[in-house]
Amino acid sequence: MIKRFKYNNQRFISEYFVERLSLEYLKNYFNADYITFVPMTQKSQKKRGYNQSFILAKGVSEKVGAPLFCGIEKVKETKRQATLRRDDRLKNLKDAFRITNKRQIKDKTVLIVDDVTTTGATGEAIAERLKKAGAKIVYLLTVASLPPKDNY
Repeated sequence: MIKRFKYNNQRFISEYFVERLSLEYLKNYFNADYITFVPMTQKSQKKRGYNQSFILAKGVSEKVGAPLFCGIEKVKETKRQATLRRDDRLKNLKDAFRITNKRQIKDKTVLIVDDVTTTGATGEAIAERLKKAGAKIVYLLTVASLPPKDNY
C-alpha cells in the first residue's frame, strides 16, 4: 500500500494511513505543539508531483488539532536513502535540511510524520536540526518500519 501511495499517485490510500497515525498519536499522548513532515527538494517534488510525507502530516494535523509546521526545507539533493547502508544514509543527509523558522519551534514539542522508517537516519537528521533550532522534544511517527537490507 505504501508503494502505491508513494510511487503510483494513489493518494486516496493516505486516508487510511492518516486514520491509523492519528490513533497512534492519541494513544501515545504525543501532545505535540507542531506536526511536521520530511520535506523534499523542489526538483524531487516536481518529479513525483506531491510529497507523501506532507499529505500524511497535514491529515494528522487536521485530525488531532495540532498545527502543521512547514518550516523545514531540504536544501541538498541526496541519493535515494533506500539504496544506502545506515552509515552512508547519515552521510548522505549531512546538511541536507534547514529550519526556516526557528522562533516558532523554540521550546516546543514537534512530531515528525513520515511514511516509512528503516534505519531512522532521515528522522534523526531532521530531529537534530529541530533540536539545534531550539525544539524541546522531537518525536517521529511513521506508517511502517522495515528492517534494513544489510541487517545491522
